[in-house]
Amino acid sequence: MTESNRIDYKRELTDKLENEAVAFLTEQVTPQVTPQVEALLAVMHGDLSRSEIQELKLTDKKNFKENYLKPALEQVLIVMTIPDKPNSSLQKYRLTTKGKSLKDTIRNDQMPL
Repeated sequence: MTESNRIDYKRELTDKLENEAVAFLTEQVTPQVTPQVEALLAVMHGDLSRSEIQELKLTDKKNFKENYLKPALEQVLIVMTIPDKPNSSLQKYRLTTKGKSLKDTIRNDQMPL
């Protein structure tokens, strides 16, 4: 292999690695979320109780905790205001920085050009 071929080969490998790294990091920064979690993020503002969130058009009461709250909590998109007492009647939820960022990204992606 000539020196010129080696340089071309290294450049090609570097470009492939860079593209793979960017794809991997983008995937890590933008988590895959369900439509239910997107809907939850869309209505979140300030500290809201479960019932207050559901009143904002998220009326799937039977599966609300399983399909909306649990996935958002697991992805650290929202947090409990009283984490030591998850079943407290005073429990509220708020967006994390990650959740706010994702909410803004979703909103910007849905804006018409």
